[in-house]
Amino acid sequence: MVIGLLSGVASLSTGYFLRAAGFNWPFFTSALFQCVNLVYAVFVLEETVQRPPDDPLDGSPRRTAMRQLAYGVYQLFAGASRRRNVLLVLLLLLFSSFSFANVGGISTITLYELNQPLCWNEILIGYGSALSMTVFLTSFVGVTVFSRCGVPNLVIILIGILSVMAAMTLVAFAKTTLMMFLVRLPMLLAIMPFPMLRSMMSKIVSKTEQGCSRPQMAVRFSWSSIYAATVTWYPGFSFLLSAGLCVIPLALLACVGLLGVDESKEAKEAEALIPGEEDLAVDYNPPLT
Repeated sequence: MVIGLLSGVASLSTGYFLRAAGFNWPFFTSALFQCVNLVYAVFVLEETVQRPPDDPLDGSPRRTAMRQLAYGVYQLFAGASRRRNVLLVLLLLLFSSFSFANVGGISTITLYELNQPLCWNEILIGYGSALSMTVFLTSFVGVTVFSRCGVPNLVIILIGILSVMAAMTLVAFAKTTLMMFLVRLPMLLAIMPFPMLRSMMSKIVSKTEQGCSRPQMAVRFSWSSIYAATVTWYPGFSFLLSAGLCVIPLALLACVGLLGVDESKEAKEAEALIPGEEDLAVDYNPPLT
């Protein structure tokens, strides 16, 4: 939420910065702030993860880390029930497919705004980007309100997916500045599925394996290529494609609903998968002398 709010403020001011100083100074300022962040992360922040001791037989910390990573991925499915494994795979596919459709569609909105028939300038681009960043705040409020009202997690995810489908469909047919601003309204709850899916996946895997259940996808370049290939005959095709691809996470969500999700039961099963987790943690964290 904080990242979204600060990104919105930055987007709102960037247009005026570009008009006043040109394109070089904004890039220089951004690079300067990134250097400050890097210095702060390297010299100020403390390491929160203790490194395990090197393998005396191997002598290579990298190979030891790779073995631990492979073992963690293996433990995601080893020893668990078939139902739990199927549920985890469905949630991973649901998260990945929704990320592809959502991030891909949103990443091409600026290209659409720069071209005809909109032809926005840097000020309007900044306003549009700032409005798009409000989705982080509204989605956070939506998750909080729906959760306190007792709305099931799957229903919250469904609302978020439908929000993306509606927004992408409207963007494909937006031809005026007013319409392009209004399409942000159905997008207000588009981020809700991400925290809900992360929460559900975290509850059905062991605490020591949660880092292995977070897939990341880089899709911006592929969607930019799709937009470049279709902009001459229909600029809104990539957004219709994004809305159509949302059918895949909807189908996976239906499968998860049919399978049933008992988070309390799944959490107990996950904690019982590795009885010696605590002993393993002690082995990797010797007492300090």
